[in-house]
Amino acid sequence: MRKIAEWISDGFLDPSEEDIEKVLEHLYIDGYKEWTRYTYVVMLKKYYRWKLKTLPEYIEKLIIKIRDNGKSPDDLLSFQEVKADRKLKKCKG
Repeated sequence: MRKIAEWISDGFLDPSEEDIEKVLEHLYIDGYKEWTRYTYVVMLKKYYRWKLKTLPEYIEKLIIKIRDNGKSPDDLLSFQEVKADRKLKKCKG
C-alpha cells in the first residue's frame, strides 16, 4: 500500500477514477509481473472496501487476468522426486 500511496499521494484516502488508472498505469509500465499486479489489485480492493465501506464501481470492476501456464499439478515434481534428484547430484558431485 505504501507504493500506491506514493503513486497517488493526493488521492490515496479517497481515490478518483483517474487515481486508480494511474495505479494501473504504474503496474504495467514499471514492469510488474502478472501475479504482482493481481496481488496489488486484490490488496487495493480489500483496503478500499474497508476504508470506504462500499467500493465505487471503477474499483469494483478492476480485474487482472492471469494467463494459464499450461501446466497441471501432475506436471510438477513431487517431494520424493526432488529428494531423489538431490541425492543423485550429490553422488555425481
